[in-house]
Amino acid sequence: MFFKLILEGGHLGAGKSYDIVKYLRGRDIVAVLTWAFHIPRAKKKESGKGVKLIKEISKSEYLLGKIREQNDPYLNPPNRRLHGGQGYTRQGEVG
Repeated sequence: MFFKLILEGGHLGAGKSYDIVKYLRGRDIVAVLTWAFHIPRAKKKESGKGVKLIKEISKSEYLLGKIREQNDPYLNPPNRRLHGGQGYTRQGEVG
């Protein structure tokens, strides 16, 4: 089964949020809800109150959604240097 999941996302400052839209494949809606509690950047994970929508969708909508996820700048931030000090490579690994 394929699902569209909309969550409230955070880490933008006090009182600010954005919608995280994820496209998931799961056994049932309960499995998708359980997975939602572990999505990074989602608000109110402990209680599940950050979940706005879980909807069953078609396979074609799922595939188009996965392409949209790859282009979302909040879900896929650009690679950054983790450390500016000496002894680290561009990817932040010890050199």
